[in-house]
Amino acid sequence: RGPFEHNGSVATLEDWFDPARLKDDYVPTGWVGVGVKTRAVKGHPFGLNLSAGDRAALVAFLKTL
Repeated sequence: RGPFEHNGSVATLEDWFDPARLKDDYVPTGWVGVGVKTRAVKGHPFGLNLSAGDRAALVAFLKTL
């Protein structure tokens, strides 16, 4: 269950494994901060280079835990 990251910046596992979250123009799906519209959500790179199918399988597996 979300939200994820230490401050709840990412609402879903799908968002956590989205490589776009590392870019400065990313719109966080969870906590953003007062007066902030976009920001990178840094974190581990694991899973960001997976194919779409492998990423979906990983997210599906994690949701079973």
